[in-house]
Amino acid sequence: MENDSSNLLNDETKCNEFKLLLNNLKINEEGLIINENFIKKIREYKRYMQPTFIKDPYLPITKWKYIKRIDIGIEENDLFKECDVILFRETGRQSDACINLIKEEYKLNCLIKDLDIVIKFIGYTKSPRSIISIFTTKNFEILNTILEKKEKFIKKDLIRKLFDSISMFKDDKILICPNLSPNNILWIDENFCFTEIFLSSNSIDEIINCNLQPESIWCCSEIKGNNSKISFASNICCFGYLLYKIITNNNPFTDKH
Repeated sequence: MENDSSNLLNDETKCNEFKLLLNNLKINEEGLIINENFIKKIREYKRYMQPTFIKDPYLPITKWKYIKRIDIGIEENDLFKECDVILFRETGRQSDACINLIKEEYKLNCLIKDLDIVIKFIGYTKSPRSIISIFTTKNFEILNTILEKKEKFIKKDLIRKLFDSISMFKDDKILICPNLSPNNILWIDENFCFTEIFLSSNSIDEIINCNLQPESIWCCSEIKGNNSKISFASNICCFGYLLYKIITNNNPFTDKH
C-alpha cells in the first residue's frame, strides 16, 4: 500500500492513537522497546510514513521511512526533544549479529549524542522476521542532494567539515565508520550528521571483528569478501571514497574497474 500521510492527518482518531503509541514508549537499558505488541502496532502506521532517500545501509535489507513530529501533534518531551523528524529504520533480517550490533549502536549513541554528528537513537523493537529502530533528528537533506547543488559550496570547505566530523572522539573512544556514503550522511544546519555509527575502538591500532558484510560499493575494503576485520583505517578508506565523490562526482571504483 502506498504512503499517505494526508490520510493520517485527516483521521483524528488514528493520529491520536499513533501519537499515544509514541508518547508512551518504554525502553530498557539496552534500547529495546518493551511495550507489549509494539512492533505489531507500529506496522499499522507504516503506510502513513514517507520514504526517505537514505540508502547504502550497513545492516542487511534495510529501508528508512519518516514522519514529521508536528504532523502527528507530538510535543517536545524527553524522548522527542529538539526534533522535527521521526525516522523509522526497518531491517528485514533478524539475527544475533544484527541485534548485537544494534545494541552497541544504542550504547554508543547515548555516549555521543551531544556531539550533534549522529541522529538520536530512541529505541528498537524486534520480531522473528525484522527489527524496527526509531530515531529523531532535525530537518535534513541527504549529502548526495548537497553534492547535486554543490555550486553553492566551496569544495575544500565541504571536505574540511566532513573530515572534522569523521575525526570525532568521545571519552577516548574512536568512532568507526566502515560504510559511509553520500546516501546515508545527512546535512543538518550546515553540518554533517551520520545515520549509522555502530562501533568504536579505544586506539587506532585496535582490530574489531565484523560479523556483517555490506554489499554496498561504499563499504570499506577491509570488510569486503572474506575479510571481516575493521579498524580506524576504515575511516580513512571511507573518507577517501567520499573525497573522490566530492571532487569527481563519480562513485568509487568497483571490482570491474
